[in-house]
Amino acid sequence: MKICWMSDWNRWGNGKGYTVHNTMMRTWSERIGVQITDLPTEADVVLDIVVPTGYKPVPGKFNILFTMYEMATLPDEWIEPVNKADLLIVPCEQNKRLFRQYTKRPIEVCKEGIDPAEYQFRERDPGRMVESRRGVKYRAMPENRHFNFLWVGASNPRKGYEIVTMAWEEWLKREPQEVVQNTRLIMKSTKETEAERVGSMFGCIIDLRKLPLEDLINLYYESHAFLLPSMGEGWGLTLCEAQATGLPCIYTPWSGPVDFMRPEWSYPAKFAMRPMRAMKQTEDGPKPYHTGIVAQADPKSVYRRMAQIYYGYETALAKGKRGSDWIRGNFTWELAARRLAEIIGKYTGQTLEASAA
Repeated sequence: MKICWMSDWNRWGNGKGYTVHNTMMRTWSERIGVQITDLPTEADVVLDIVVPTGYKPVPGKFNILFTMYEMATLPDEWIEPVNKADLLIVPCEQNKRLFRQYTKRPIEVCKEGIDPAEYQFRERDPGRMVESRRGVKYRAMPENRHFNFLWVGASNPRKGYEIVTMAWEEWLKREPQEVVQNTRLIMKSTKETEAERVGSMFGCIIDLRKLPLEDLINLYYESHAFLLPSMGEGWGLTLCEAQATGLPCIYTPWSGPVDFMRPEWSYPAKFAMRPMRAMKQTEDGPKPYHTGIVAQADPKSVYRRMAQIYYGYETALAKGKRGSDWIRGNFTWELAARRLAEIIGKYTGQTLEASAA
């Protein structure tokens, strides 16, 4: 049996999640032997990984919508297209509970992942704690390098860049001069947005380069801790990638990350549920289209987690290694593709993987 994999890039938006998810899920589905076509006439099943507002089911076919959302309620304009699908697939358990409020269609969870051949575990030099002439303890890094906190994402409020900058302000205010001089905050994005205003903060580096994958992975390797105090994630791809490399990670324990992160090997921040207005880009500029509930991390909690990692970095590295082993062993694109094939087979009664035929 063949699956028609809808591949109109224009409907994916500019989010890294949909683009990477679509590309990697298809690539690995083909690798495990799933027969895929771009023509609906050649298949009985049509799969669309897309934002619901761009969803158009094909008449006469079994239509699957693979989608996600980051808030605790759906926009009104999503409800009708969601109910046009024969089957919904979402990447996390919170999304399953969310979409269940709006449809009686069957919903399955297919978790995302990383390619372990690309996102490998990397040993990091913890440096050593030394004492300054003033009696202040700080972490001396090898070759006079800095201890780097890293954030990667789109510079919008949902991704938590404002929380990160407020936590960094706490860091600059509360930590002694020797520690401040020794640390850097790297904020990696791709567009010039209001996040650039933080570039004037001491030790904050705004990186807007469009990096090839190899260089982005090297940025993870060159960092010492990762921050993603996001307000909500369908999955949380950059967090999954960072954890796979062994980075000690600070995150908001809600929505997608709950499915693959654990407090035993990571650093969850405290948060509270708050209303937030979602925006969409129009010809006249960004306009609000939905007010939903999100998880807002506490900047002071994020700061305290940063200090916990910095002053106890040997412990943080051990936790990062356990997290890396867990991610690389349990959340890969190959496992995701096999789960997708299993779900589709469940509803069609047919085996999709050639290797299992």
